Amino acid sequence: MSIILRNGDYSAMIEPQKGGLISNLRWRDTELFYSPQTRPQAPNGIHLYGCWPLVPFANRAFEGMVRFNNTAIQLKFNDETSTMHGFGWQKMWNIISQTHNRITLIHESCNECLPFIYEAKQFIELHENGAKISLEVENLSDKPLPYGIGFHPWFNCNDTTLFNAKADARMDLTEEYRPIGIFQLDTSSNFSYPKHVKTGQEIAINYLGWDGKAQLDYFDYSIQITASETLRTPVFWTPKNADFVCFEPQSHASGAPSEPIAQKYAPMRILKKNETLKGWMTIGATIG
Repeated sequence: MSIILRNGDYSAMIEPQKGGLISNLRWRDTELFYSPQTRPQAPNGIHLYGCWPLVPFANRAFEGMVRFNNTAIQLKFNDETSTMHGFGWQKMWNIISQTHNRITLIHESCNECLPFIYEAKQFIELHENGAKISLEVENLSDKPLPYGIGFHPWFNCNDTTLFNAKADARMDLTEEYRPIGIFQLDTSSNFSYPKHVKTGQEIAINYLGWDGKAQLDYFDYSIQITASETLRTPVFWTPKNADFVCFEPQSHASGAPSEPIAQKYAPMRILKKNETLKGWMTIGATIG
């Protein structure tokens, strides 16, 4: 069942049964998210469009490992070589409350999520100036565990698309997106001023010290993205010559569940029982 929210110039389609997916976000007659009619999916079932919540961690746990307190916890794979983006994007989210412009969804962990035992809530609200999407996760386990959250919005990308975001540094990634070190921004990764997204090469950057503001410019409109202090290590990704681009605000570096270098510079948050990690993102549009 799809839920439609509306407020002023904005509307959104929510699909709780598809991992709490926001499949459409429209401003006037413009679709802000990448949301093709074909509704593409990856072989592992990921919806390659819209925006989905990342919980209880974002990006990859390589080899399905979570390393914490000198122990290694094996998770079930949901990708060829990893456990990717946690579990929330694959699970049913139940509706707690709903109005014409706001919905609250809840997702509870299950046996395949162990040792993570948690409750996650997603709040989606349309304002006159855009959408605010909030996410929180509460550790219900008796043991402290590392947690993370994030969002994975997909945006349209064409030959005119420009991107702009300011950050202090980047986590360098291998071709398999495994983090290998911290580096200063260079010509290819510095988008502190508007630059074309389509470069003829894949872009995969994990920013550190992001200031919480980003913008995508198209021919006749712009999209503004902001995020809370807890989501300041975003991933910026687009394959070579793709018609989409992803900008993913998240609470920790890519690979932080398993990789020592990510754990050193931008780790997950250790939550004791009943402690909660929260974050939010806003998306709005203006005439270009």
